[in-house]
Amino acid sequence: MTERCKANPCCGEPYGKCEIPLPQHRSGLWFHNTSEYRDNYAVDQFAMAMKVKLAQKRLEGRGGWDREDECSKEFLSQLLREHIEKGDPIDVANFAMMLHQRGGIIS
Repeated sequence: MTERCKANPCCGEPYGKCEIPLPQHRSGLWFHNTSEYRDNYAVDQFAMAMKVKLAQKRLEGRGGWDREDECSKEFLSQLLREHIEKGDPIDVANFAMMLHQRGGIIS
């Protein structure tokens, strides 16, 4: 029988209910309650905050970042720089993601 993880918080499962085999946790595929994987957990939490912010902006009618005819890479870069000054790291990350996905650079 495969040994199962009993840690909490581990994947959001209640204590003792996690069914992910320990080798997968130890491989770094899942966050485990050790400092070794805190960076993976932090990235997941940050990505969720990015998604929430993007969803809020979509509800406000924002969009088109992925269309060259509506939004140039230079404009995305300009928005990124402006939002650095505003101080919200989530906005900065979202503009960086858009540039990355479009194959752009910060100019």
